Amino acid sequence: MLSINRRFARSLCIGLSIAAGLSWYFGHTTASLVLASVAAAHLLAALVFPAALTPSRIVLESLVKAIGHSIAVTVLSLFYYLLLFPFSLAWKLLGKDALRRRPPEWRSVPARDNDPETLRRLF
Repeated sequence: MLSINRRFARSLCIGLSIAAGLSWYFGHTTASLVLASVAAAHLLAALVFPAALTPSRIVLESLVKAIGHSIAVTVLSLFYYLLLFPFSLAWKLLGKDALRRRPPEWRSVPARDNDPETLRRLF
């Protein structure tokens, strides 16, 4: 459990430090100070008492899981409705049947191919 919290703190500190640097670069000094202080607090907690990071790890993991689910649903919906649906509609309008679900067209076998000698020699 300690290594999970330490890895979480390490990746969070890296991400927050990058965000703080970008925030400072674009002139948002207050936001950069807040992000840097949160990163420093998590780094200090990871070094001193890693178990204290469990609540923030659980909250952020659930938040990231919810965001990831919503993005996945959005991207897959866009993929279906903008790419797959128009192609399938065009194929149906053109009369194409990719799965060949039409009823089969049976052909009758001529009587000359249906003698017993031909059936014994299949190949």
